[in-house]
Amino acid sequence: GGEAGPAAVLDALRSSDFGGVEAMFALRLAANLLAAGKGGASLALLPPILEAAAAAGAHESERPATRLALATLLLNAAVLLRRSAASSDTKTPAICALQQLLTAPALATAPAVAAAAAEEASCRAALALGTLAHGDVETQALCAGLDLPSALDGVGGGGASARQRECVASARAALVGC
Repeated sequence: GGEAGPAAVLDALRSSDFGGVEAMFALRLAANLLAAGKGGASLALLPPILEAAAAAGAHESERPATRLALATLLLNAAVLLRRSAASSDTKTPAICALQQLLTAPALATAPAVAAAAAEEASCRAALALGTLAHGDVETQALCAGLDLPSALDGVGGGGASARQRECVASARAALVGC
């Protein structure tokens, strides 16, 4: 019954051919599962999903849609973690995944559609970071230790859009302890 979704996500992320379209769909499914989640059971899925995604290199995928799916998953997770008043320790896997995503090498020059997906991914990652850090001194300290304020400097490279600048400013405001 209800375990088919999470099991399918983990199977897809752990498959030897991860990195194609299947990875993007697996991450999108996981993002939707978290968005529909109400807490405990959904949050229990987060660490193994993020571990499998990290092992597969989703954060540095050459497919902007895969990075966008990961950023969406992390934003949905951040909202769920905040709503459940999760501890800093519970937030740590998501913070580490955001650090990987925000510090991954920029995509090579891409068509406009891919560039839009990459821009949206960076905005969602910045918003997820701000959501996790907002009002949580321990999480702010973890973010400082991982040098996430500096990672935000790289969002958009030298040509950050107005939206990217706005998302980064919002994240920086939440990192007040950094």
